[in-house]
Amino acid sequence: MSLSIASKLLLTSLAVIPAFAGQKVQAAWMGSNFNTVSGPGGSGTAGHASGFALLDEDGKDIYNADYPDGYVACAAVGQTFKLDGGCLTDALYSFKCTSTEGGVPKTCEVLDGHGGSLGTGKGDSSTSFFGVGIAQGGGCSVEFELADNIECGEQGGLTGHIQ
Repeated sequence: MSLSIASKLLLTSLAVIPAFAGQKVQAAWMGSNFNTVSGPGGSGTAGHASGFALLDEDGKDIYNADYPDGYVACAAVGQTFKLDGGCLTDALYSFKCTSTEGGVPKTCEVLDGHGGSLGTGKGDSSTSFFGVGIAQGGGCSVEFELADNIECGEQGGLTGHIQ
């Protein structure tokens, strides 16, 4: 098969076009809880922790909040929020997570501005028994690339908004 001059020029020009890739980042959710058995005359103690972080390739925070927009980052019925401002002025990404009833992440997903999935993750959890109590904790993460020409640095001035 013989290629025409025009075809050869087109193929040659395509071969020298540089490939651009966006900044690689990681979205990470965490959740934990603990409960203790009550003593003879009182009630037990319980606690919960929650959080979300967007990290750069070096593991440095671009965004980090215990409660984005004042809410848990991951909920049993599912929780979705967007980050905007700073390096993500157009709120191009949504972050979605479902958890156990105790708030430990089960599934997580990053969505683009049109609702298309950029990546999913499955939660990793552990349970510990201690003396008169139990603790559960875990996390879920998704690695994805930001759109071309978006570069987020440490503490990128982002704000979370629940959807």
